[in-house]
Amino acid sequence: MKNKILSFLSIYLLLFTSCATTTNQQNDEVPLIYKKSLSNFEKDGYNYIFFRLYYPDYNNPLCIENTLKNLIGFIDIHPEKYSHAAIGFDLNDNFIGLTSAGPKDLKIEQCTNINSNPFMEKCNPKKSIQTIYALKVTSQEYKRAKEIVDYFYYEKADYSIGLNFAIGLFEIKRKFFSSQESKQLKNLGTNKNGSQYNEYSDQFVCSSFISYVLINSVDSIRQFFEENNLDYNLIIPSDIISFPGVQKLFTSSWQSYTNAALAYTNSENNIFNTNK
Repeated sequence: MKNKILSFLSIYLLLFTSCATTTNQQNDEVPLIYKKSLSNFEKDGYNYIFFRLYYPDYNNPLCIENTLKNLIGFIDIHPEKYSHAAIGFDLNDNFIGLTSAGPKDLKIEQCTNINSNPFMEKCNPKKSIQTIYALKVTSQEYKRAKEIVDYFYYEKADYSIGLNFAIGLFEIKRKFFSSQESKQLKNLGTNKNGSQYNEYSDQFVCSSFISYVLINSVDSIRQFFEENNLDYNLIIPSDIISFPGVQKLFTSSWQSYTNAALAYTNSENNIFNTNK
């Protein structure tokens, strides 16, 4: 038992950087990638918010980021394991993600241009995997979410190293010391007073930032968090797929992202055609 506890503590201590990177370089002038067919999905008063979940393949398997990715996967209860998440408002390769590098933590992430982002430049774009999920929202909710992301992008959003300590400890407890039923997101119930939903914050990790944006813009997500007393600070990337209304669209390598997005939007069974 003592060895098991020590192992858990080791994982917990190593997890603290989660989506962090040790690279200090940053390109502040990232040209946007734009294709009109991937840009506007508004219809009948509804639109879509997109989430890109990552499973990176690092060029150096011994780097600290790869070790952390493997540790996150070890304590992640979900069958589909992701170590990072970003948010987007169309399917162009210009998602916004929070990582700790350079003077600005909230940055544009382009799978097809990895040199534009210090988190991505350490990865192999041919072997790294991304999966796109979508949430159908009202046009007003879409506008509110975009305004919140724009505010933090141009003002300030900090990657909280300390928050990952709490997440690491919580996920160890969730996986190894909780019943199967209580491991499910809707049953976690860690935010008993609910006051945090009305409090301003600029301290996040990648997945808690997305959760914060949605709680303050999308009524169904806020209701889900309030009804289940969920703490958005403890959300990990893989939890996002359990948010109500979130649908999986497609998976691809980073290198083939744009082609995969075009292929999906041109397919007959894409959600933009099938959702009413």
